[in-house]
Amino acid sequence: MKPKLIPCFDSAPATAAMDFAIQAITALHRKLFPPRPEVNKFVYLLYGIHNMSTPGGFKITAGSTHSLLNKEHLFQRHLASPREVIFGQNIEHQMYCHLLCALGDSALIDGIESAYASGLVRAFSMLESKWEQLCDDLENGFPSSEISDAAMRESVVKLLDAYEVPERELMSAMESFQLEIRNDMGMEIVEYSSFLESDTSPKQLKLFIEIEKFMFPQQEKLQESVQAFTRCCSSLENGLGVFYKLQRGRGQIAPLLVSVVKPGAFDKILQVAIENGASAGQYKPPKIIRNSGNC
Repeated sequence: MKPKLIPCFDSAPATAAMDFAIQAITALHRKLFPPRPEVNKFVYLLYGIHNMSTPGGFKITAGSTHSLLNKEHLFQRHLASPREVIFGQNIEHQMYCHLLCALGDSALIDGIESAYASGLVRAFSMLESKWEQLCDDLENGFPSSEISDAAMRESVVKLLDAYEVPERELMSAMESFQLEIRNDMGMEIVEYSSFLESDTSPKQLKLFIEIEKFMFPQQEKLQESVQAFTRCCSSLENGLGVFYKLQRGRGQIAPLLVSVVKPGAFDKILQVAIENGASAGQYKPPKIIRNSGNC
């Protein structure tokens, strides 16, 4: 399903004519389907391209998204999906992100549209086949790793405004961290859990780890042990994914805080869970604590 291409005339009269046509269509749409005051967005399954040239030198563009090339166009504020999704590089990935943005902002959505009926059919077909992955992505606040367009992924993460580090990336980083701790300090990590402190500004990821037979280092080796542990923690933070590092660089998330808990701390959590009805054989501490009341 490729966008329909039309000749691109970027002169002032041509741009004014295109804007007038879009305003007329929008006015008719609002007359036939009056927007509700509590919602102001709709899902428009758009798949645009930036202006390009034919072998003969003529400029062409996608007819449905020509007006959106202007970043200040008022039409964009009513769209559920950011521009990076609309002008993505892969239509299947764009469609997936359209659905993810719509579900993540569903309380403000008043309708769904497509330039062609086939676009709606394909979108609902993808929703039927990918709903489990969509649910996981909504919970993690992060699109599927299949989405390869970095700009598209970043814009969706910003829109969902949720947890920046998916569990799979945290677990991968922890595997490397455990190996470094074992090699550099001779320690073994028994268990760990994490929590994103979102009530502070900036937010901060906190990691709680329990180390087997942890003994406080002797005074003469204290500085050496602190340096080794700091190196391991820095390596851990570097492994938390590109978007975590991007937010760290922007100051949107504070440095990772690693806390070593007392031996047996996670056993006490297990006891509390059992007292509250959990099965001793099936309970596992959550790798990511979603509720601050559980910390």
